[in-house]
Amino acid sequence: MSRSCELSPRHYGTRWIGIAPRTGRTVSDDEHICYVQDVVVNPANHRQGVGRALVEHLMRRYSHCRFFLQSTDHESSPEGKRNHAFYRSLGFLSYEEKEMAGFGLPRNRPELRDTAP
Repeated sequence: MSRSCELSPRHYGTRWIGIAPRTGRTVSDDEHICYVQDVVVNPANHRQGVGRALVEHLMRRYSHCRFFLQSTDHESSPEGKRNHAFYRSLGFLSYEEKEMAGFGLPRNRPELRDTAP
């Protein structure tokens, strides 16, 4: 994997304003797929273009990858509604709109506890 989990905090003076990968908090093979793990912006700096600048940097950095993916909360949650609008403003489409499917395991999987090899 290429440069996974390399954080790039963004500061204004002594206050942090956002964090996203310079090339990291992404998981990528740097050829086929780039999955953006997190984009976090200090709430005091929301709606100032910080998140947009961070994501646009990643979109340029990984523009050669076949897939560029980001997961976020469901649109029915307050965070999800805001996040969906943000990612759509950057040109992102839902998996369904791209005729793709995404799968995940439930968060709490007690049947898997204490069964590690």
